[in-house]
Amino acid sequence: MDPAGGSLMADKKRYELADRARSVLRWLAWKPWRIVVAIVAVIVVWFVLTHLGGRPAPPEPSVAPSTTQAGLPSDWQNWPTTQASPAMPAPVNPGISAPPAVWDAASRQAVLDTAVAAVTAYTTGDQDGLDKIVGWDVAITVNPAPAIINTPDPQSPGVAVPYVTSEDSPLSTIVVVPTSIGDYKVSLNRLDGVNPWRVQTITEPGQ
Repeated sequence: MDPAGGSLMADKKRYELADRARSVLRWLAWKPWRIVVAIVAVIVVWFVLTHLGGRPAPPEPSVAPSTTQAGLPSDWQNWPTTQASPAMPAPVNPGISAPPAVWDAASRQAVLDTAVAAVTAYTTGDQDGLDKIVGWDVAITVNPAPAIINTPDPQSPGVAVPYVTSEDSPLSTIVVVPTSIGDYKVSLNRLDGVNPWRVQTITEPGQ
């Protein structure tokens, strides 16, 4: 760069700064009250920066709760109270879910009634009725037949009626159901002394 050109640039900047300073002085001299406004503005800014800016608010004084002579807060009587839930009653016979199965008059009648109902549904085509008394994992399809189940008849004491073939196990047995076309054999079982008898198989006459 030419030294002479650099000197001219510097002189030009100094002239511009001087011209701006003269303009400010003329603005202040033209309206004297503007000087007062400028001074007041500077004082206000200084006061805000030194007294209010960045100064945290003083902490509120902590007040300790009043206590009674026993060491409890004075308002302890107004505290909400909770009511303990009642304890669950203990089981009468813990560990026992059902009475054991035994052979008695009620068990014999129940197994005979179930076997007769099964043969009736089987021979009359009542699939829904049969499905209600078979085992949970057993599927037996009905096979309608003109069978009439023998029932006790005082006039014919020699007629065979349904009977239990064995009472060796109180949980399973076979019932023979005599009919007009032959004897049906129904095998049944139960889980315990409370659950009902369930049909497992039905064997037709001659099989």
